[in-house]
Amino acid sequence: MPFPAREWRTVLVLCAVTGWLGAHRFYTGHVLIGAVQLATSGGFYLWWLTDLFLILTGRFRDSQGNRLLGVDVALGHGCMWALLAFGVVLFVGMIAASIAKRDACTAAAVLGAVVAAGIAFAVGRQLGLRRERPPS
Repeated sequence: MPFPAREWRTVLVLCAVTGWLGAHRFYTGHVLIGAVQLATSGGFYLWWLTDLFLILTGRFRDSQGNRLLGVDVALGHGCMWALLAFGVVLFVGMIAASIAKRDACTAAAVLGAVVAAGIAFAVGRQLGLRRERPPS
């Protein structure tokens, strides 16, 4: 039985907050895959992150093969770049903090990751806006 198309933002929020439980998969009609993600903590978090990137880039589809409604490519690209920058800067910063063995270094790593994520979001959103425009 067909069900109405699902909203991109709703699926994005479900995946970001409860994706490791497979909530976004249940919402979009992928019940079996949702159950597997629920049993494996989102495929040991890797499947969850893959789904998050698919949703952000507008490539995720519901169980009937339909695209999600209201895909915002620019917002998705900004979020994707922000997540990537945050992860990389935080990873490098935590390694440096563990080498220095100082709490101040850990705080600086987190702050640096947040700043890098903000910059990457702005740049990624601009790239997404540029990509979204039809050619002249």
